[in-house]
Amino acid sequence: MRAFNQGREAAKRVAGPPTDPAAVAAALGVEVVRWPFSGRILEVVLEGVVALQQGLAPAWERWLIAHALGHHLLHTGAAFHLDGWQWVSRFKAERQAEEFAAGLFAPPGAWTLSGAAALARRLRLPEQKVEYALPLWRREAAGRAR
Repeated sequence: MRAFNQGREAAKRVAGPPTDPAAVAAALGVEVVRWPFSGRILEVVLEGVVALQQGLAPAWERWLIAHALGHHLLHTGAAFHLDGWQWVSRFKAERQAEEFAAGLFAPPGAWTLSGAAALARRLRLPEQKVEYALPLWRREAAGRAR
């Protein structure tokens, strides 16, 4: 949950729910640009710049900026994994970036809403990413309730 908690801390840098990941990026000195990537490349993080594939839906842009900020803050060194044997470190880095994004968007009271679809609309995020994040949000809320 370290990556999740770092996402929560990054969200505090910019006031007002729902979190604006572009504003968080700006507060961290990270520039967000659109780039004509083709194929499966959706985002690249390099030297304080997050490049997003042009034409993404706004909900996906929001999530991918948060995801890329997770990579920017949590991972140093080469971000390209070209060899098959690197799958373990790539999986861990991707999980951490996803947990960071979930932490960045963790809304107060999210666990009380009925269903991921309503929450996805409220937070302007892809529903499948909210389904991923909801258990993390609930676990974090249960920890605060203790």
